[in-house]
Amino acid sequence: AYKYNGNIKKAVEICLKAIELKPESKDSRINLGYLFYETHEFKKSKEMLESALLLDQNLMEIRILLCEINLMTRDIERCVYECDWILKNLGHPLDMTINSLSDLAGIFLIIAQILAGKKDNVLSEKAVHLARQLDPKIEEKIEMTSN
Repeated sequence: AYKYNGNIKKAVEICLKAIELKPESKDSRINLGYLFYETHEFKKSKEMLESALLLDQNLMEIRILLCEINLMTRDIERCVYECDWILKNLGHPLDMTINSLSDLAGIFLIIAQILAGKKDNVLSEKAVHLARQLDPKIEEKIEMTSN
């Protein structure tokens, strides 16, 4: 509630207290990760989200958000690691060398297609968004895959 009233500082305090009281709570860590993300504190956001993954590694939404954070902080290697994990867990292991950001954009398109096939349109759209950020010409590839 504090977040929506613009009191991010109080929302952060509450999440920190919740983690202190219940360290095994992934939800408090995720909420805190999102708060740090929204305030552009990407290092802190990444730490919180990764700590949530230690409690539940199957958080696909968090993995995709970490991809975005890793791209924004120019940690391409970690982004590729997350993509690899996502693809393996979607039953499509990564079996290619990534030589460019355009190649990485193509990986996000593959992720988007698989997620769309699983009717997870929200995460599919997030993956398409990341692909577009990496390759401005991705629209042509999207059109080709939809025909």
